[in-house]
Amino acid sequence: MLSKIQKDLFNNTTSPVIKYRLALLLNEDISQECFDNFYTSKWVQMLRDNQNADGGYGRFHSQNSKIKQKYGTTEKAIESMNILGLRRGNGLVDNLCLYMEEILNNEIAWPDGYEKNKWYRAAQPIFVISKLSNFTSEDKAYLKNCEKWLDILNEAFKGKAYDPYSTNTISEKLVGCQIHGSYIGLNSVYLIELFANLSRQINKSIQEKYLNWLYSDDVIIQYAGVKLRDFSSIDINILYRLLFHISKFECYDDIFAAGIKQLATKYCMDGLWNFGNAFSVQKLSDTWRNEKTKIYDHSVLAWVAKLS
Repeated sequence: MLSKIQKDLFNNTTSPVIKYRLALLLNEDISQECFDNFYTSKWVQMLRDNQNADGGYGRFHSQNSKIKQKYGTTEKAIESMNILGLRRGNGLVDNLCLYMEEILNNEIAWPDGYEKNKWYRAAQPIFVISKLSNFTSEDKAYLKNCEKWLDILNEAFKGKAYDPYSTNTISEKLVGCQIHGSYIGLNSVYLIELFANLSRQINKSIQEKYLNWLYSDDVIIQYAGVKLRDFSSIDINILYRLLFHISKFECYDDIFAAGIKQLATKYCMDGLWNFGNAFSVQKLSDTWRNEKTKIYDHSVLAWVAKLS
């Protein structure tokens, strides 16, 4: 249930994105008026204006530095969609999901080209299914890839703790390479995102062992380059992007309680959040430079990531 602060903001905000985002937090049906105002708002319109005819945004994973684009990759555009709360049922998201499904089925070419390392052929589908999992899909290639990685996760944590040998054995069998210690290990941001979105399919015991492992002293999050053990030492932009997904796990509140308390002490006052001017995650309100509006934006994002 939303607190009085959250309810007051929901009733009084003039930002269509904040209104929509808070309605999602309430698990309420979104009225057509609420959605229309949201869908025609500045940041959603920007995503619509920059989407290519094929549904993507140019390269998927690796940015082409020779081309100037509003969204450097399709992954960047999807991050903005996630923060804004976009879901299936509209042209913007549905066309994007169809584009990702076509990539998985080799109906269109992978836009990035292939890197020359032994993990990339296994990594390329991960990049796609991790992003597609934010919106769900019934595509057979998507479901088959998800099943493989769920099997790898379950095998890796079938014992009392993470087992590198079991991880390498099953990953070599299912995806063609050993993944422990690589950029597609189970501590990769892409697999964290995937498993977070599939968390309802993961046994609670496996979730607990997985998150405890991610939170341990000796695990570095691949593609983020950080250890989750000490929230205070992690750049807030990197940390928020991780917690946005990790907060979907059932045992998040218990395992990350100390870190969440650290963040609240640093950034929360009287129930409202302010991550500071260096916070560069997708904006919600049009007038985000206004100090009061910035605090409202940051507060909503904190609530989305279950920081309070």
